[in-house]
Amino acid sequence: MYFYAWKNTKTLKFYLPMVATLVSSCQAPDSAKEQQVKQCPQQPPLMLTNDGVKEVDLAAKPMVESGDIGPETTIGYFFAGKQGQKLLYQTDQDLCIWFYGPDNKLINDSNIDKNGNYILQISSRQGRQNFQLELSLDSSQIRSSPENFISQYYQEINDTRYSSAWELLSDEFRKISSKDSSTAYQDYQNWWNKVKVVQLLEVREIRQNEDSALVKVRIRYLMNDGRLIDDKKSFIYLLWNKDINSWQIHRKSSS
Repeated sequence: MYFYAWKNTKTLKFYLPMVATLVSSCQAPDSAKEQQVKQCPQQPPLMLTNDGVKEVDLAAKPMVESGDIGPETTIGYFFAGKQGQKLLYQTDQDLCIWFYGPDNKLINDSNIDKNGNYILQISSRQGRQNFQLELSLDSSQIRSSPENFISQYYQEINDTRYSSAWELLSDEFRKISSKDSSTAYQDYQNWWNKVKVVQLLEVREIRQNEDSALVKVRIRYLMNDGRLIDDKKSFIYLLWNKDINSWQIHRKSSS
């Protein structure tokens, strides 16, 4: 039987997980790989205890953990993960490594496919040894929600960071924003220079898939001359640009 730790307010608690199925991970130096060595078991032979689990904040920065470990001991590192992240770990020591997901199961890769709490459990494959383990989270694949993206875009406008906002438009949208492509950005900047404040009154996701999204918005412009203008184009179509790992505004329409 194996125990999985989870976060409840300020206390680490343990409970018996559901059936766990996983192939364990071993990290060993090349010299060890060339020898006949004891294989890591599919499941940890030792259960974690409160004293054996350390909470780490990998969202803040990468961390290096070290200590003394043997086949008769096990250590767990507890952290919060977000969908789209990937756990990165590196060690030069001969360790067995297991990775628990928030659904109480061991998982066979280091991809984080849902928000929740995770545990990396380690033990020595053979013999007692001092270890050093580098841990970090790769967040490059996290995509913001369409609502957050729209809010970010208009915040860039309100902060007069027009060049940054321009990068959040698709090539097609830039082309239709101006009759002359050679002056497209200048025309874009000239328009926003007439706007004192963009008021984002409503933003709601209608649908989303891997490559696109549709958001309904209600936007009002407070112009420099004092006028209030309601944007009649309340539907914004987004495309996901893998090259810059971001949504981009592709089209606006009234329906």
